[in-house]
Amino acid sequence: RSSAASDVYKRQVVRYPKINIKEGEKIEDVVLKEAGQYIPFDLNDVYISWDIIEGEPTKKANQIQIILVASKKDVIISRLNVLGQTDLQCSVFDLDSIAVYNAIKISRLMKPSESLAIFDIGFTSSSIHFVRDFRSVFIRDLGWGGKDMIDAIVKETHREFRQAEAMLMDSAKEIISKPEAPLAEEVMEHETGEEIIAEEVEEVEEAIPHEDSFEEEYGYRDTLLSTKAMGGREKSIREVLLPSMSRMISEVKKSFDFYEHQLYEKPVERMIVCGGVSCYPLIGETLVHELNVDTVEVADFVNENFSFSNSKTIKQFKEHSAKYSVALGLVARGLEEI
Repeated sequence: RSSAASDVYKRQVVRYPKINIKEGEKIEDVVLKEAGQYIPFDLNDVYISWDIIEGEPTKKANQIQIILVASKKDVIISRLNVLGQTDLQCSVFDLDSIAVYNAIKISRLMKPSESLAIFDIGFTSSSIHFVRDFRSVFIRDLGWGGKDMIDAIVKETHREFRQAEAMLMDSAKEIISKPEAPLAEEVMEHETGEEIIAEEVEEVEEAIPHEDSFEEEYGYRDTLLSTKAMGGREKSIREVLLPSMSRMISEVKKSFDFYEHQLYEKPVERMIVCGGVSCYPLIGETLVHELNVDTVEVADFVNENFSFSNSKTIKQFKEHSAKYSVALGLVARGLEEI
């Protein structure tokens, strides 16, 4: 059992076509016949999978909507070769975004009739899966991931990648947003004598501003990196990560705009975040501040729907369950087939 990573290089695609079924036709035959219109690859070079998400052919209605997935054969074969070297057999492949959807569905984290966005943050890429009333509506891959945050620290500190990764994780423990009275930083001066604008700092529970207003409105007295910015002033982790956060928001907003304005779906009411760095405070803060959603929450799969053992591996899962959303989704799909 394996998952194919999010597709930013177009090695796999997901489409939501509406298919007309004539009386006497088999759905499987029609889907394969129509697939070429929606798949930007030679059909001989891909594996195709699909499922009905809306409608049921009847004498009165003959249109259905399906979720159609196509993946390059070389991608699947390369993974099978790796698994073959470990003597593991693969029964099914799944997309990360679909696996995460299944994990959230089986955990009963979805609500009836709501418009939900599932933001799965990977290492080099991420995906946003829009769901309305339990039904998959739209998936978009993002060319942004946790590695972008680490790369920003590497660039600023000139540290090795692993050291920068450790600094990112350590800084998460120190970034604790509090809705108390604002702090204020003293006016500092460059060695050249130029003044840095006095920064008024307000620690808010779930907010971070646009890049152009960050220093003016929301400087944070948090973790200072062991490097100095222009004029000898040390940069906080928030300042270092701000460009990366801005890129993330830009990608997310493009996805929201298409879902809400091109597909004419109702605005997203709630967002669930999962993946490797989903628990990092700046992720949720930035999303809340920049997106017009009622709630942004980190996925928590430890609930009454499951019974877990007390093994060490399960202990890790319980402490950081949002990081294992893909794995849980694959298990969920496997349980359905038993």
